[in-house]
Amino acid sequence: MENADVWVNLISNVGFPIVMAIVLLRTLTTRIQEQLDKLNETMSELLVAIKEHSKPS
Repeated sequence: MENADVWVNLISNVGFPIVMAIVLLRTLTTRIQEQLDKLNETMSELLVAIKEHSKPS
């Protein structure tokens, strides 16, 4: 019940649109971070593959 009280308090203090904007921004930030983590991992794997491929035989 405490969690609901926090939300009601936030909405009554700053307004519904501001609270929704904050929630959406946090959600979007989380998703972008997940995608960046995947991209970083993929680029690291690509770098290893390039290094292995370019080794002199």
